Amino acid sequence: MLVPETELIISSEGQELLRRTLQPGEYTLGRSPACDLCIPSNTVSRKHARLTINFSNLFLEDLGSFNGTSVNGGQISGRTQIWHGQRILLGTVSLKLGKICADIEQGGSLAPAQSLVFESLPEDVTFQHGGYQVGQLLGRGGMGAVLQAEDSSIQRQVAMKVVLRGDSTGDVLRFIHEARITGQLEHPNIIPVHTLGSDEHGQPFYTMKLVRGATLHQALRDLSRGEEGAVRTHTLPALLTVFQKVCDAIRFAHSQSVIHRDLKPDNIMLGDFGEVLVMDWGLAKKIGPTEQATSPEEATSADGEELQDGIDYRADANTMTGAILGTPQYMPPEQASGNMEVLDERADIYSLGAILYHTLTLQPPVIADTAEHLLQKVISGDILTPKVAVRNKQRHSAPDSQTVAVPTSESDDESTGALPHLPAGKIPASLEAVVLKAMSHEPENRYPTVAALQKDITAYQNGFATTAEHAGILKLLYLFIKRHKTISIAASLAVLLTGAFTVQLFREVDRSSRALSRLGKAAPLFFESAKTQFHANRSEEALEKVDFAIEVAPKSAEYLRLRALILQRLGRAAEAEAATQKANHLSHSENATSSAP
Repeated sequence: MLVPETELIISSEGQELLRRTLQPGEYTLGRSPACDLCIPSNTVSRKHARLTINFSNLFLEDLGSFNGTSVNGGQISGRTQIWHGQRILLGTVSLKLGKICADIEQGGSLAPAQSLVFESLPEDVTFQHGGYQVGQLLGRGGMGAVLQAEDSSIQRQVAMKVVLRGDSTGDVLRFIHEARITGQLEHPNIIPVHTLGSDEHGQPFYTMKLVRGATLHQALRDLSRGEEGAVRTHTLPALLTVFQKVCDAIRFAHSQSVIHRDLKPDNIMLGDFGEVLVMDWGLAKKIGPTEQATSPEEATSADGEELQDGIDYRADANTMTGAILGTPQYMPPEQASGNMEVLDERADIYSLGAILYHTLTLQPPVIADTAEHLLQKVISGDILTPKVAVRNKQRHSAPDSQTVAVPTSESDDESTGALPHLPAGKIPASLEAVVLKAMSHEPENRYPTVAALQKDITAYQNGFATTAEHAGILKLLYLFIKRHKTISIAASLAVLLTGAFTVQLFREVDRSSRALSRLGKAAPLFFESAKTQFHANRSEEALEKVDFAIEVAPKSAEYLRLRALILQRLGRAAEAEAATQKANHLSHSENATSSAP
């Protein structure tokens, strides 16, 4: 089996003090001759730091030195993971760590994880890490870490993702799967992958676009705290635009028979220049009748070990791995139950609904005191409606027994309970209906496609009713008036002449026949407007107005004939024929009635 070796070069003011080749193990660094690595410098403490080299990881710990230990300019104290190529200082002494290139021939003795890398990647991209200068740690999750790096060939700053447990065959397979499936999804709202390769010792890495900004979770957290910049930037219209772009990405992935399975605000990156990118496709899965067992949890390692390694509640990632995959607060019930074989596009639609829930309420859709309780609530569908959740949050100013145990690594306890991004600080009923439909407990009750979900969001954005809310005539009229203020004023004046109907309309909540009768008196005005729009070749506007006239006066053959003409012009022949037949039927009935003795 290949044993990795690390080259250590210690220098001060450009002068090399020490050069050693290190095997895996633990090394004490300091000025004392008793240290494993003695550094002749007065800026180094007698026992300064401890360096640990494992098969795939490096760790550095400051031992209470007087001049401190820094990695890429940041001081460290406890045991900290580091990477080859980073800038490390013990006081003013520089440490440079690099892997020694290993000459590995196919068929040689390799560790299981290295063997997988060798078999999975083409020969010309394996063991090619030297072209990148590794910088600071940008973030880490349950399986991988993201580092800033520079592509030396074109001097481009990139993000480099590395696997944390390089000796785990399961993590290595999932990591390669993530890089490949992300790289195959070329879409403006999906993070682009540049290269996939491995370093000198067979540890996989891939590079992707470096996006400077914040996650959607961070933006929503700042909103919940009432931070002025967030309130000014992340208005509801802006957040709905972000949501639409996320939907665009997932709709494209579904068109390629790929489901994400771990959608959450933490996995949505908002760039400083308007970029919206869906990240972390490590749990993505190909679906369809021709699917093969290539998803990471279905694969097996080289020695036959199943990759399903139980549930891992990592506090810094909150993504479970193993039999139950995903993030509990955003996963659908069927996923929380472990029924991975039944997951389809509607699992992502549920997660999109959960993201919209968080966007509106500024809190996750499911809250519990333990991870097990969290799963139980998701599986049973024990989820408060957005308005009730906000009301409960505002009622309790301090965290109580409903505090989440494993939502994120960052606390949201500073939340004010206010909703500064919403109109009048209230959740729109239309959007709440969309959330509840998307998050239906039974998959068949959710939106059938992402496009259907987007259509309802677009309807809300443009001032129309959503299909999810089953709006009645009063709501439709209210929205119509908001969209067409000029004509609405004229309609209001006409209706007011019949006895101050407008005041009565908005005060009455019941749909009495008297109210409908008065509303019908406004129908001719909308009919005339529809004719005007029709003759001006604005067919869509004409159809909307004549539909409203028919809604309040459904027995008018004249209105139906105009609707048939408009539909004919729009190329909707079948609907036009149906409208014509209905108009003829009404005319025949009217003639029969008038001729009766």
